[in-house]
Amino acid sequence: MKIIAQSSIQAILDSKDFTKDIEGSFVAFSNGHAVIPPVAELLMDKGETHIKYGFIKEQPYFVIKVASGFYQNPQIGLSSSQGVVILFSLETGEPVAFLQDGGILTNYRTAYAGAIAAKYLAPTGIQAIGIIGSGIQAQLQAQMIAAQTGCNHVMLWARNSNNAKRCAEALASSGLQVELVDSVSRVAEASQIIVTTTPSEQPLIKPGDLSGAKLIIAVGSDTAEKQELDTNILLDARLITDSRAQATLRGELSHLLKISPEHSTSVSELGEIIAGKTNLDTGYEGITVVDLTGIATQDLAIAQGVLNAALENSE
Repeated sequence: MKIIAQSSIQAILDSKDFTKDIEGSFVAFSNGHAVIPPVAELLMDKGETHIKYGFIKEQPYFVIKVASGFYQNPQIGLSSSQGVVILFSLETGEPVAFLQDGGILTNYRTAYAGAIAAKYLAPTGIQAIGIIGSGIQAQLQAQMIAAQTGCNHVMLWARNSNNAKRCAEALASSGLQVELVDSVSRVAEASQIIVTTTPSEQPLIKPGDLSGAKLIIAVGSDTAEKQELDTNILLDARLITDSRAQATLRGELSHLLKISPEHSTSVSELGEIIAGKTNLDTGYEGITVVDLTGIATQDLAIAQGVLNAALENSE
């Protein structure tokens, strides 16, 4: 079994582009080529752990990923993201690779998903990317979406002003123009792409905050308890998710589908859009919500890509 340290994983992530790998993972899932059981999770006083696992038919590995979020960790000098990813042979069940990623593979595959959503669904005339939150996901989403869209203006809001300043400094050092603002509504009003990255259990964005063409990429709400968007926003929005089945149980759409189950018929999957199976109105002037709760095919794709790169580097 190959053991890949976090430093090696980070070096590979810094040097390789896994966009096509992650796109392929969404398409495989939506085409019915993946086997993914329901997410297992542990919700604790100081954090949460999610366990995602599965495989894609006719590929060599299955994956088990353990990813945790302990949001007070930065106060003691630790990353809020922790975890490991293990790849096993689909032929024999033998462990093939143990990736000591500390949660960074989850961070990156989630950020890739946001950038892919922007690639296929962003409105025209993007003047600003709005970021709600200040953690590593906020930073990666801003960087990847900026690279995808060519828009370097980021509007950032976070509850903790010190954390917001640190995030803004990190983004500025990567070449982005960052504007710190004092309200969520200001971000929502002035940005054409809005990414929500917080663990909030109370809606942060209200319908009155939005007008015109908007793409909202919701990545913070990945349990049944979390919610960053007022449900009324979703009632009239164009709705996209990574997994329709998972969206009934967790994330922003789960709150809508509890009160309005009939909306399930109007939800498209990101894999269907990538594959061209869903016809989109390219001139759409309304609100598009992409609810990303994360699926195991993403974890498999990025872990397999990192393993292949590590094997190439060791030759």
